[in-house]
Amino acid sequence: MKRSKRRRAGGAQTRRPPLAPTERDRLLATAIHHHQTGRLARAATGYRRLLRHAPRDVDALNLLGVLCQQRGDGDEAERLLLAAIAVAPERADPHYHLGEVLRARGAHPEAIERYRQALAIDPRHANARFNLANALFALGDGAAAVSAYREALELTPADAELHNNLGVAVAAGGDPEVALKHYDRALRLRPDFAAAEVNRAAALRAIGRLDEAVTACRQALRIDHRMAPAYSELAACLEEGGHRDEAQTCLGRALTLDPTLLAARIALGRLLIRAGRPGEAQACLRVAAESLPARPDQAIDLGQALTDSGLPEQAAACFEQALARDPGAVAAHVGLGVCFQQMGRFDEAARAHRAALAIDTTHAGAGQHLALMHRLTAGERARLDAALGGDRLTTGDRTLLHFALGSALDQEGRGAEAFAHFRVGNRLVATDRPFDPVRFEEQIASIEAFFDAAFFAAHADLGHPSRRAVLIVGMPRSGSTLVERILGAHPNCAAGGELDALRIVVRELPAVLGDGARYPECLSGIDSGAARRIAERYLAALPAAPDARLVTDKLLGNFLHLGLLAVILPQAQVIHCRRDPLDTCLSCYFQHFAHGLRFTYDLDHLAIVYRAYQRLMAHWRTVLPMPIHEVCYEDLVAQPETEARRLLEFCGLAWDPACLSEHAGGGTVRTASFWQVRQPVYRSSVGRWRAYRDRIGPLLEGLGNETR
Repeated sequence: MKRSKRRRAGGAQTRRPPLAPTERDRLLATAIHHHQTGRLARAATGYRRLLRHAPRDVDALNLLGVLCQQRGDGDEAERLLLAAIAVAPERADPHYHLGEVLRARGAHPEAIERYRQALAIDPRHANARFNLANALFALGDGAAAVSAYREALELTPADAELHNNLGVAVAAGGDPEVALKHYDRALRLRPDFAAAEVNRAAALRAIGRLDEAVTACRQALRIDHRMAPAYSELAACLEEGGHRDEAQTCLGRALTLDPTLLAARIALGRLLIRAGRPGEAQACLRVAAESLPARPDQAIDLGQALTDSGLPEQAAACFEQALARDPGAVAAHVGLGVCFQQMGRFDEAARAHRAALAIDTTHAGAGQHLALMHRLTAGERARLDAALGGDRLTTGDRTLLHFALGSALDQEGRGAEAFAHFRVGNRLVATDRPFDPVRFEEQIASIEAFFDAAFFAAHADLGHPSRRAVLIVGMPRSGSTLVERILGAHPNCAAGGELDALRIVVRELPAVLGDGARYPECLSGIDSGAARRIAERYLAALPAAPDARLVTDKLLGNFLHLGLLAVILPQAQVIHCRRDPLDTCLSCYFQHFAHGLRFTYDLDHLAIVYRAYQRLMAHWRTVLPMPIHEVCYEDLVAQPETEARRLLEFCGLAWDPACLSEHAGGGTVRTASFWQVRQPVYRSSVGRWRAYRDRIGPLLEGLGNETR
């Protein structure tokens, strides 16, 4: 070909003769056939050939735009669809398909606008209605999404995927029973719909039907044995049913199939936290945090898991990511505030909680955290007080508000009003978390009867020689966090926090020892090999701290298990924190704990537990073949250096002046004492019960001689 001819053949100005209508329809039909049968390259050639003859052909522009999006070229798809809209703005499909391009990019607000334009042209455009709902849900507007899904159902009532997605949106709004009906409908329409089976399992689990939930997960895996979300949901069901090891196996399988499955990684991190393996939990969650999730709800979920695992810096990054996407995400503001609290950055924490209250003026969690930091203003307190008179609060929020207002009024010295709020808040929790005092006293009696002097004489010198563990035991609110902060400020001691490790060892002992007896009777035949293996399992659960010789375990309820500890780790060090019984019990009653400690919400139960705890500690002092160091809170705040020196000496640590400035030190505090332990040692909480003498009759009567 001559150069002039080549130039004319390839030049942009060359005009093709117009096509006859029948030829245009033939070319378009052929391209569409190739498109529908998956021959995308041939379809693209056909569309482009048609566009060379008719550059403004709306169908060719629209369908070539769809094809480009299918092939991953979103920019070219957007150019073609905008060209189609410019030619025929009255056509609905180009608007809809442009919405799909934008939604695939994560540009949900822009996608929503395009879907709405398509629906303004054609209100019965079912796909536009469906994907409008999907975009609204992805943006976090659950109520609008549910409404849009319902409108789409009116157009296509037999759409299984639509029923499934509506179920997901309804479940996210807190109504799993209604969601379950939609999943059931989806599965009747499409029995092999594995994703609907998984979602059905989640709804069944939410309403307590665990066996059916497990069955649904297994059915999903029969449909698709490589479905990672099915393993993840099965793990959640198994863990809730107490099968933690099986749950961990399922999560491992899920992550093998899909290493990017954020829900499974977060769940595994949380499971490891509850298993008393914080080091592994942190490693797992750090992987998830390396690439912050784009969806605000996922970022918040990961942030909360990182907070629970003691990684507030990484958690804060997740909450900030969520707020960058959705500045109105109240949970992200509160989560960020909690991170700052744990890090001791109280001014920033207060700003974060106030940002939450600016969006939701009666947010119970934000109000409670401000009250605990002594930062709740009179105006904020008045708004929270007014909210209690309404009927919009959940029981959980109402409970938090009563504790928040009780704390604020207590700080102002308004004891009668404060106690009234604490009484109501405690009654609400006690109703939801019942406690059986008879069973607890039977447990204490069983421990005392089994672990006698003869038992320890018969089981001497069996355990592991490690001295690494330092157990801090006692009642809640007895000064234990202050003690751990003193020790944690020493360069040779790491603060481990509240670890579930020993409690998990106790729970698993009957199966490990295999004699069929329950704990503690299963320990009767324990030998040296078993004792060391059990000790090694506990030691492996302590946080990794290579530069520290000692690691603390501050799960206070371990006072129940000191008999086991003396057998498996006879060289471990035990520190018993004591405080005035009335101050201890009243401080517990004034605290809303995140979990457990059911006895703290009733004054009679507090007295029963305190007496039993005192009796067991007296028993341990008599029979244990290992020393117990006693730390009296009142002595510690009156003579901090003297008591700190005694504490370090007991642990075999040289004196270090840094231990006296522990309240100003770094590190994370995750207990209810996060505020107090960062203040200079103070005595104002000593004898606090006297201001409430007239209101704690059941406690005074129940403790009896313990108060003297």
